[in-house]
Amino acid sequence: MKPITKIVKKCKLTALALMVLFIAKDGQAQLESYLQQIDNNTNYYTIRSQMYKYLDSLKNVMDSATFYSGAGEYKNFMKFDKHWAPRLYPDGKFHSYFEKEANFYNNTSRNYDYYTEETWKEIGPIRDAPGTLNGNKGIGPMEFICIFDNGTPQSTQHLLAGSLPGGLYYSDNGGENWVSGGTEKWDRSGVGSAVFHPTDENTWYASSSGNGKRGRSSWIGMVGGIYRTYNKGLNWE
Repeated sequence: MKPITKIVKKCKLTALALMVLFIAKDGQAQLESYLQQIDNNTNYYTIRSQMYKYLDSLKNVMDSATFYSGAGEYKNFMKFDKHWAPRLYPDGKFHSYFEKEANFYNNTSRNYDYYTEETWKEIGPIRDAPGTLNGNKGIGPMEFICIFDNGTPQSTQHLLAGSLPGGLYYSDNGGENWVSGGTEKWDRSGVGSAVFHPTDENTWYASSSGNGKRGRSSWIGMVGGIYRTYNKGLNWE
C-alpha cells in the first residue's frame, strides 16, 4: 500500500490541476497565478481577499457589461468561490481538505460498517395544520430541519422543523415527541426557515412565510419578517 503522504500529495496535485484547468480555459490569469503558487500553507480566505481587492480595482477601469460577462474574471471567480467556500469552511485550508478526501477514498469509501439495514420510521410532527383549507390534513410538506449542536451528543436532541402551511415545531428528545413552536400566534403561521442560537437551545430565529400549500411561500404583504424567541416559542418578537 502506498504511504498516505504520497496518496495525499497525488490527490492534491490532481485536484489543483483541475482547479487551474478550470480557470485557465477562460484565460483568468489572476486567479490562476494564485493557484499555481499554492502549497500546504495556502489559505482559501487569503486568495479570496486578494481576489476581491483585485476585482474591485478591475471594476473601476472596466465597463459593467464586460466586467460581469460570462467570460470575465468576476464570473469565473464566483464559480470558483461557490465551489470551494462550503468545502473549506471554516479554516480555509486546502491541505486539510485534500487530506480528508484522500482518507475517505482510501479508508472509508469501501468500508460498509456505517451502513444500516434498519427501516425508516416516521417521527413527525403529525397533526392538523392550523387554518388549512379544502379539508387538507397534516402539517404540509416539511421545508427544513435544524439540529442544535454545541459539541455534545445530548445537545443534538434539540430539533426544529417547519413547513409553510403548518408552522414551526420543536423536539427536545430527538424527534420522539414534537411540540408547536408558537408560530400560530403570528399573523401568518408559515415558516420558511429557522435556526437555533449557536450557544442557547432556547433561543430561535425564524423567518415567516405565507401558508402556501404547493411547496412555495405565499405573499404575506406588510406582515411578518424575521422573528426571535428566547423561551422556545412561548413569546416571539
